[in-house]
Amino acid sequence: MSKRGNGYGSEHRVNILKKVKIGKNWNLYPAVVEPNGKLRDKVRVRGKVELHPEGYYYIEWWQDGRKREQIKERAEVVDRARRKALELEANRAGIETVQEAGSGNGPTVAEAVASYLKDMEPPQREAQDLCRLQILLGAFREYLCEAACSGCEARRCSLVHSQAV
Repeated sequence: MSKRGNGYGSEHRVNILKKVKIGKNWNLYPAVVEPNGKLRDKVRVRGKVELHPEGYYYIEWWQDGRKREQIKERAEVVDRARRKALELEANRAGIETVQEAGSGNGPTVAEAVASYLKDMEPPQREAQDLCRLQILLGAFREYLCEAACSGCEARRCSLVHSQAV
């Protein structure tokens, strides 16, 4: 955790905020993270720590302008802030993150499975093991298809079919 503020990360800091009611107005204030890394409904208002059980938590970061995300579960806030800071740091380093993975630059599921099976052909593996791998990976592709298609949009379903078949 950085020494300044209550956020995670260094240059691309992620702040943890809480929207609380002071008087008649609802405003965002920095949440106080305990030394053990937990939140206890405390916020810093005008330099003083106050207890406010009402309101929701938000994480805030800067990426092409300020962005905020509301998080309803208090137990998830610190972990989500940490993950967002790691994601921003990875993006800054040029590493593709999970949210950007749908850009079409990587191999499809079918291509990855075919490449893996080619690498596992004898003499790397016994023929019996290769047969088991083929059955297992075939079931995995079918599972991906069924999991993505149950109650999904047609566009997403066709995307998964093209990648999983």
